[in-house]
Amino acid sequence: HFAGEAQSLDASDMRDITEAKRYTLIACLINEMQKRAKDHLVIMFIKHLRKTEEKSKQKLSDLREENKEKTRSLLTLLESIVTIIGKKISPKRIKSVRKKLSMSGGRDTILADCEQAIAYHTDNYLPLVWRQLRSSRKVLFSLLRILNIQSSTQDDALIKAKDFLLANADSK
Repeated sequence: HFAGEAQSLDASDMRDITEAKRYTLIACLINEMQKRAKDHLVIMFIKHLRKTEEKSKQKLSDLREENKEKTRSLLTLLESIVTIIGKKISPKRIKSVRKKLSMSGGRDTILADCEQAIAYHTDNYLPLVWRQLRSSRKVLFSLLRILNIQSSTQDDALIKAKDFLLANADSK
């Protein structure tokens, strides 16, 4: 109420008020404006995180599309290896499999392609979030330090996570 009253008064009206009341009104107004500013910061922070999440989901979708051909070739390679081996494994068939693998780029290349295909064919976009947040890391840590985040329940997991992040803010 006092903050609203202070906001409605102009400078000449403020001079007409007693000094104690003037300071009280100004202190209440400053407190209210700080609360609003922090609320706006939190809203901006949440919007930024939502935008980052959407970008990460889109990036995952794009990566799936880009790697569709590579995944198809890996599956074709697997099919041909299973066909070559057949029901019985023999040294001659092993040589054929090794030749097929070397023609496809070698063991290390194929393993890297497989790991990439596995990563892109899940719904886990969280590893891609870091790429989006890297540029705003400093600002996000500043917000965590400025905002007095408290739990509204007995569960303090969020506070512990915040404290952990702040304790490790300078590490990579």
